[in-house]
Amino acid sequence: MTNIKARLSLALSLLIAAVAVASCSPVVPCNIIGSGAKRAAHYNRASSSDICGNGGGGNNSCSSTVKPSQVMLSVDSKGMILEYAIDDTSGALTLMCNTGTAAVGPLAVSSNAFLYVLDTSVSPAQVFGFTIAHGKSGALTAITGSPFMLSEAISGAAALVADPQGRFMFVTNHDGNDVHSLIIGQSGALTEAVNSPFPVSAPDFMALNPTGAIAYFPDGLDGDIFIFSLDSNGQLAQTVASPVIIANANDAPHFALVHPNGKFLFTANLQSLSSFSIDQTGALTQVGGSPFSPALGGDSQVGPLALVLDKSGNFLYVVPDGAALGIAGFLSDNIIAFAVDTTGGGLTPVPNSPFNSTSTLDLIANPMLEQLFWVTSNSTSVVFQVAPIDASGNLTLPTTAGLSVAAVVHPVIANIQ
Repeated sequence: MTNIKARLSLALSLLIAAVAVASCSPVVPCNIIGSGAKRAAHYNRASSSDICGNGGGGNNSCSSTVKPSQVMLSVDSKGMILEYAIDDTSGALTLMCNTGTAAVGPLAVSSNAFLYVLDTSVSPAQVFGFTIAHGKSGALTAITGSPFMLSEAISGAAALVADPQGRFMFVTNHDGNDVHSLIIGQSGALTEAVNSPFPVSAPDFMALNPTGAIAYFPDGLDGDIFIFSLDSNGQLAQTVASPVIIANANDAPHFALVHPNGKFLFTANLQSLSSFSIDQTGALTQVGGSPFSPALGGDSQVGPLALVLDKSGNFLYVVPDGAALGIAGFLSDNIIAFAVDTTGGGLTPVPNSPFNSTSTLDLIANPMLEQLFWVTSNSTSVVFQVAPIDASGNLTLPTTAGLSVAAVVHPVIANIQ
């Protein structure tokens, strides 16, 4: 249990991270709210618990004329929403003048129509909601009634997760051992479902299958994966196949990702990554060769923080813990990548893995092009860059300067055609 306790201690020290000004140690976008859980995937970490300044990086130049098909959304250290146009051909990002006032917290997009931002700085916690204008506009308008209050305060780690069918928004409450199920109305307004919140032991994250009928909750404390059914009224009920207990608690899962074909669940674990086949009931069975060591991907020092699938679903990329967390044996910032057997669920390393980096903070798949948005940091700011993916899954990490941004949480993407 030593490994778990060491990583949990580090996770407990994570704070909401503003981008540091030049006089401070740089910190990284962070979606983990408060203390409690291990860093679940898509939750980046601070290189220092010292928060200083009001956000750095980026600039005040924005475009009011660009008309993109897709946009990337995040928030800055003051809770202002930032919106970036994604170029249809190159994936290059341009800061747009669209904005809104919310809070520093996790974001989620539902049906490409609504943007939500979780705020746990108040009691009870609340969720800000915005409509996203289409017609290549991206303009944000606060939903009537926003922010929407939850039924309790959240003092520990929390995640905001959208139902793939656009019916619900979920809030995991790690320290409270529960999950809130929020019904999305026609206007985007949120209403807490009957019986919500639902008891779930220390949920680090939440992953749903494509139909939205099955939800998976990894518990990085005990090594369990809890499986719940989800009905049309937002009711969560633990299934008879739950929990799946990982034999090696020192390699407990903390993040889960369902493949778009609905046949496989991938997890980021303390020391490895796993692949499970999913049967018709939602039950899980580890595929042959699972769990997979980071050494298979070419770098045994990569500690899996997050998992990202490319546009095709054929390649899986690992966001590393990196040197920022300072975990002995897992200091690499390199990106390891695997080809996914979409029939059997197995993972094999792509030819040129690992892809060398001195600062990998996050990876976001471009749903329109075969590329990843590669998030790094320099001495003063967070930087977004575009990394193309070739037919074999190899990444080309850019060596030229990227776009310095003031974003402080994991971005989300919406189609606004």
